Amino acid sequence: MQNLAKQLHSGQLKGIFIPDEAQDLLKSLLRQRAETAKQLRAIKSNIKALLLYHGMEVPKEFDSPNWSKAFIQWLMNIKWTHQNGIQGGPKKSGVTPRCKGLLRSYIIESAWVAFRLDPEMQTYYRKHIGRNPKSIIVKIARKLFE
Repeated sequence: MQNLAKQLHSGQLKGIFIPDEAQDLLKSLLRQRAETAKQLRAIKSNIKALLLYHGMEVPKEFDSPNWSKAFIQWLMNIKWTHQNGIQGGPKKSGVTPRCKGLLRSYIIESAWVAFRLDPEMQTYYRKHIGRNPKSIIVKIARKLFE
């Protein structure tokens, strides 16, 4: 403490700049803009990577970091074909361990909502009372896909 007082008395310490509220808000806005731009670039890159993964090339007139309305329209008009490996039958959907984690959590959350709001699902839940409640909710989630 004495050393600090001596340095202050001798003029060796320099003041610091404290921005006012307007400058602080502008700095926060610029940080948020930079973060949003970074996220937008990542999303655009992911979309283009998905197209390449499925063997679709972006036309030369659209290959730019600035996406035009025409390019967005081109993206909307892409016809996706799904190869499910099952000959002549629809792909069976459901909650499987290999399902994407985020999608799985959304499906389970939907099952909880269905259980709270749908009397039929409540009856189904009560029919399985005595088992692990989480496994019953997974059964309800599977029922949502039937």
